[in-house]
Amino acid sequence: MKTIAYIFLIMIMCVGCMHKKQEVTNILPANFAPLSDLNITKKENIPQIITGRYKQKNMKAQGVLAVSKDSLNLIALTPISRLFTLSYSKNNELKFQSEMSEFKKMKPEYILFDLQLIYWSKTSLEKSFGENYRIYDKGLSRDVFADNTHIAHIEYSGSDRLHSDIKFENLRYGYSYKIEIQK
Repeated sequence: MKTIAYIFLIMIMCVGCMHKKQEVTNILPANFAPLSDLNITKKENIPQIITGRYKQKNMKAQGVLAVSKDSLNLIALTPISRLFTLSYSKNNELKFQSEMSEFKKMKPEYILFDLQLIYWSKTSLEKSFGENYRIYDKGLSRDVFADNTHIAHIEYSGSDRLHSDIKFENLRYGYSYKIEIQK
């Protein structure tokens, strides 16, 4: 009986591997903040639960944010599949891979933009994004304006943003998500 169960499990895994993967590699323009501005001093894997909402649709995934001085990687998973993997390296290279059709349409630079709004410093973002962007940090919250339009609101559970629970709302495109750190 165990043998049949193992064969069945292997067959399911093989079918999952046959999905056509999409991998996109971009060299980003200079207006993205460099990885070095994140000021990572040690390699870390930060487990997360990500709950998102867009157009009345909810999504929940487990994630791992892996950071080092050389790269930032975000892996998002559900119990049955990997939603996507995003990698940003110190040489400004962005890689994105997904097996899910709804995520293949996503632009990886939008995900990176959100991550930068959340984790990078105000000074780094304003320098990289240019004079059309204004960032206002108010204790445990951040508001982002582009061309005098309020585009994002972010709330943190603590002052160490990398290790805080986060509520992110994109006011321009109407989506939001919550990131809960798993300890």
